[in-house]
Amino acid sequence: MIPKNVRIEKGAWVGSFAILYNCTISEGCVVSVGSVVANQCLEPWTMVEGNPARVIARFIDGKWRGER
Repeated sequence: MIPKNVRIEKGAWVGSFAILYNCTISEGCVVSVGSVVANQCLEPWTMVEGNPARVIARFIDGKWRGER
């Protein structure tokens, strides 16, 4: 696999075995282990998981707040 158009900004964390393709992982984002992020631009300070990756939490007022 050849990486293409992947940008990881300051303070982001990407778990092992994550698959990234044509995406931007913005500042402070967390990508869960094994997630697939393709053709997306993640908003700053969001947490994603799954295949395809979806937002599960946002960092607001100093705490992670779930989307569920």
